[in-house]
Amino acid sequence: IYENEEPICGHGTLVVTQFLIDRKLIDEDTKQIEFTPLMTPEKPIISYIENGLVAIHIKTVKPTNIDINSEVGQKIIKSISASNNEKIKKYKYKNIVEGELDYTIELDKIDNMTSFDVIKSIKPDFDLIETIQLKTGKLCRGIDVLIKNDEKKNEDDEDFITRILLPLGADEKYKEDPACGSGSSYVDRYLIETYPELKGKQLKIYQASDDGAIIWVKNENDDIIKVSGKVD
Repeated sequence: IYENEEPICGHGTLVVTQFLIDRKLIDEDTKQIEFTPLMTPEKPIISYIENGLVAIHIKTVKPTNIDINSEVGQKIIKSISASNNEKIKKYKYKNIVEGELDYTIELDKIDNMTSFDVIKSIKPDFDLIETIQLKTGKLCRGIDVLIKNDEKKNEDDEDFITRILLPLGADEKYKEDPACGSGSSYVDRYLIETYPELKGKQLKIYQASDDGAIIWVKNENDDIIKVSGKVD
């Protein structure tokens, strides 16, 4: 009966919270709602409502550095090496880390190209991504790709640009997640571990899917990441 039911779903929690707000089923001054998943009642989820955004806290684990030249490192690189931009002969890679479910890889800037154009040009090899394993031997859920927004000119601009590639078990249309809270939490955990000066800062991420999405992330402590966004 539960074969296709998610035990805990952050995105679903955000959507339900927005539904309650839109239908005026909660008081206007409500700041948080606690949900109890029937499959995992011992793990309630709390959604937070503030400044027109809906947020959840996601528990993360410290990522493990992956040698870019290792077998899995090269497999990850190969899976995102194809480009639809003739200017790109080769991407520049800064770091790869392994998280609880995903791998996260950071790209470096390419001369005479915007950060957005670099990351948007990637043509993922979803079939290859679906074969990549974690150190546990299980297949990884997918790959979170990020790049610093070097074109940021003011506080309202995005700090980083991402693409969240999660083909495992997904329908063809959703092999690239259009707006992923959990993937964004892994990205933030990678960032605060790699760049300590980002700890405690709210970062604005533009997820460069076909539809595009803005997601805000901030670490509450070393393990908990607050992920905020607007839910349509």
